[in-house]
Amino acid sequence: MADTQIYKHSKRPEWGFAIFNDEVEDRVRFAFSDSQIRAFRADSLHHLTVVELPEPEAAKVRADLSRKRTVTASGQPKKKPKPRAPKAAAAAKSQTA
Repeated sequence: MADTQIYKHSKRPEWGFAIFNDEVEDRVRFAFSDSQIRAFRADSLHHLTVVELPEPEAAKVRADLSRKRTVTASGQPKKKPKPRAPKAAAAAKSQTA
C-alpha cells in the first residue's frame, strides 16, 4: 500500500497530517504530524481522508512526516542510534584504564 498521499483522520483533526508508514500483520500504520505512529485495521481506514495540498506545501509535509516514519523507503525498520556515554563518564573511564 506504499503511497505518497497525505491524509487526515476525519474524527481526530488534532493529530494533523499523516502519511503511510507500513503494514504489520492485519494493520496499516501511518505517521502523523504529532509524531505518533498509529495503526488501523482495514475496517477503520475510511476515517483517513486524502488531503489535497498545493505541491510545494505537500512536498514539505511529506518531507517532515518522512522523518517521523519508523521504516525506511526500502521497508526496513530504522535503526535506533546507539546510546552514547556522557562525556564525564567517558573521561573518568579513560583515566582509570
